[in-house]
Amino acid sequence: PQPPQLDEMPLPLLLPGRGGSAPSVAVLTLKEFIDLLAPKLDRDEEIYAISLGEAAGEFFGQDAADFVMGDGVLSAKSGQMVLGAVRSGVFGQQSELLSGALAQQVLSAVSSLLNNIGGEGRSGNLESTLDESMSKLSDSERARLDSIVQELTQRSIERATRRLEDVSRIIG
Repeated sequence: PQPPQLDEMPLPLLLPGRGGSAPSVAVLTLKEFIDLLAPKLDRDEEIYAISLGEAAGEFFGQDAADFVMGDGVLSAKSGQMVLGAVRSGVFGQQSELLSGALAQQVLSAVSSLLNNIGGEGRSGNLESTLDESMSKLSDSERARLDSIVQELTQRSIERATRRLEDVSRIIG
C-alpha cells in the first residue's frame, strides 16, 4: 500500500488563541490548514499573483517565482529560500530577528537539514542576490523596507488569525 501524503494526514497544530486567549491545538491536515490560511483567489487576485510571480522570477530566478506562485510551498527548496531571505535581512535586521547564539544554531541546523533533504538547489543564488540588494539600500530605504515588511507581516498575522478563529479545537 502506498503511504498517505503528508498534506493529507491529520496533525495536531498549534493555532492562535481566540480573542487574544492562549494558543490552542486543533487537528487538521496540512491541506485543510493551507486552504484556511490561503483561500482560492478570484480572477483579479490571480492575475495580480501571476504578475508578482513573474516579477519574482525576473529578479530572483525561477525558484523564487515558483515559491511566490505557491508551487512547492511545502518543500525543502522553499524552506531553503525562506532561510536565505531571513539570513539576508529581508524580514528585519538580523540583530533583532536572530539575536543570540541559540537562534544562530537553530538557523544553521535547519539549513543543514534542508540541504541534506533537498540538496543545495539554487537557494544560495537567491540568498546572494538578496544580500547584494539589501547592502545597496541606504539607511532611509532600509528603514522604509523594514516598516513595510513589519506592516505586511502584522496584517498577514491578523488575517490568518481571523481565518482560523472558527476552527474546532481539541485543547484550549
